[in-house]
Amino acid sequence: MMASKRNIQTEQYRWQRHHPALIVGDRLRAHARRADPMLPHFEQSPVASECGAMGVASALVILGLAKSHALTMASTRKSGVPYVFFQAFRETWFEGCDHQDMVRRILMMKLPVSLGFRFLGAVDLESFAMMNLARGELVMLAFRSVQHGKTNHWALGLGAEGVAIDGRHIVDTLLLLDSSAPDPQYRVWNARLRMNDGGVSHVNLVNKTSSKRSKPITWWYESSQWAPELVRLEAAVRIKRND
Repeated sequence: MMASKRNIQTEQYRWQRHHPALIVGDRLRAHARRADPMLPHFEQSPVASECGAMGVASALVILGLAKSHALTMASTRKSGVPYVFFQAFRETWFEGCDHQDMVRRILMMKLPVSLGFRFLGAVDLESFAMMNLARGELVMLAFRSVQHGKTNHWALGLGAEGVAIDGRHIVDTLLLLDSSAPDPQYRVWNARLRMNDGGVSHVNLVNKTSSKRSKPITWWYESSQWAPELVRLEAAVRIKRND
């Protein structure tokens, strides 16, 4: 007599992880040492190009390296982290900064942080960003529109979301704190990069042995301020406190 086949059920659920310092509420806050939780979000001017600088400012608050109020007064400070931040990024307010310039300016501040980075052309650019964000690290992300090239933007990645299937955790969404959008309410993100259906899965990226990418990865950039558009990552800069 043949043995009956067992019914095998697949365990599947969605998951989300973000930087542990973040506190979800009516407005996003970050834990602070010996102080009340602070607001980490800075909204950029609609006529300026300081998206990169605003993302770094948010990272400084989340990492406990600067107070958010002090950063709003950075241009008048004569010392401290807000002062070195303004001196490092003041030239980028209206012109923005490219990938290598971002790394150089963060290093100029000589803060107790370590950087890891990948730029356009690196075969592990996407997997580097996805794996660090899935661990709850902070990653500055640069991305550009695929279709018209008008969107050329920096945002602070502060977490990831995806699906777990039988113990395999697959990333399909990168969670952003975006200076071009308002404060997040009752969630950590105010914009996101959601993997396009034709993209490569996180599992394939992590287990990749070839030096050649099988196909380009595209993401849907989604924000309350903009209609969704397809973009590609151009840089990922991980910022991690090392003290």
